[in-house]
Amino acid sequence: KDTQFVRNLSFSPTRLTSGSTDSIIQTHNRRKTDMLFSCQKYNLLTCLGVCIGVCVGFHLWIAINVFRFENSTSTTVEDLLDDQYAIRDRNINSSGRLTLNIIHGLSGDSSGFIDEWEVNLKSILMNAPLDYDLHIHVIANDSAEQAVNERIVKSNLINSKWRNKVSLTIHNVESKVEEWTKALQDVLTNDENQQWFDARVQIGAFFRLYGNNIIQDFYKENLTMSQDEYLTWSVYMDTDVVVLANLNNLILSVDNVYNDHSEKGKGTPLWIWNGNSGFLVMDFANFDEVWDLAKTCDEMRTDKRRKSDQSILQCVSENFPEKVGLIADEWSVHIGHGYRASPQKLIQKQKAGFLHFTGINTGNFYWSDKGLIKFCIRGRRCNHEETAKDGDVESFQRSWGLADFYIRLTWPWTIFQGGESKIRHGETGYEFKFMKRTI
Repeated sequence: KDTQFVRNLSFSPTRLTSGSTDSIIQTHNRRKTDMLFSCQKYNLLTCLGVCIGVCVGFHLWIAINVFRFENSTSTTVEDLLDDQYAIRDRNINSSGRLTLNIIHGLSGDSSGFIDEWEVNLKSILMNAPLDYDLHIHVIANDSAEQAVNERIVKSNLINSKWRNKVSLTIHNVESKVEEWTKALQDVLTNDENQQWFDARVQIGAFFRLYGNNIIQDFYKENLTMSQDEYLTWSVYMDTDVVVLANLNNLILSVDNVYNDHSEKGKGTPLWIWNGNSGFLVMDFANFDEVWDLAKTCDEMRTDKRRKSDQSILQCVSENFPEKVGLIADEWSVHIGHGYRASPQKLIQKQKAGFLHFTGINTGNFYWSDKGLIKFCIRGRRCNHEETAKDGDVESFQRSWGLADFYIRLTWPWTIFQGGESKIRHGETGYEFKFMKRTI
């Protein structure tokens, strides 16, 4: 059956006899055995050679990479072998993230007012952006600076650890108050109408309008950050704002507004809002144009009603609508925008990035007296006695009432839940940085 073997025979198969056939078969079997042994021997040597080559190559690769690793980082070879992540005590991408700048404007040291600010700060830190660094700027007069400083020290935020870089700087602008007041009077009034100041909101309400200049001057003076290392805009928040959602989503929403303006050829918006300056996104490069546009608002200067920062923004927005961007609904939840009479209806909203307890005469602080439920009591169409399941009280508590979590939250819990527990695996986090600056 082995035709190749037969073809190689030196004699013709037709001359075979029975005896010669047995001899040929034996010879054939012997040769096949020799051939099989030779093949097995050859394959074994080949496999052994390949294995030796792979092992030598693999060890050589390890040696080269260990050498490169030792010369590029302080981590030891022992750490490399012991730690599967090989990044113990290090932070990935420590300088590659952009910074979100948040502005607060504070005037005075009323305990209730500072209490509101502290709750807002907790809500911001609990929802600090996962993919961006964070810098909170408190623009304050003398008394507010002292009050904020005391709260920061008492909170034990200093030296606490966070997922990304978190900083808080107090900018004391006491020396600027007189200058700013005069500039505001020039914009908001005329010779016949000098009674413009709304004492209910104090001068601190106008600090937001100067916030971007304060921030950019700070970075230039300290050379801590170039302009391409922070977002092109800042966000201002009133003290009675409570952040509910991660601020990553706010950044995405603002990007969408910028892209929409660009696609429609409307240029960069000076600011982004939904008619309430309690939550205001301001463009760093262009916001100062507001002052020039405001000077064209003759009706604002002749209006004898009390005026605030919102008077300026509202006037510019009405006369130059293309200069203003509209923020997403989830980042515009103000109790005075459709919820004052029926706050329980907020539960029907599918998304809410923050809660703003806007309003005048809400007490020493917005949860004082009877607590948050007072906003249902004050609402004309919110039945504060309807305590049945899915009633007005439950609907209120499951929406506006969620702010109570941040009101009750302690600083140790804030630091752990908002900071330490979110540090990336294998990293050590960043220490909270606290600074003070006098202008």
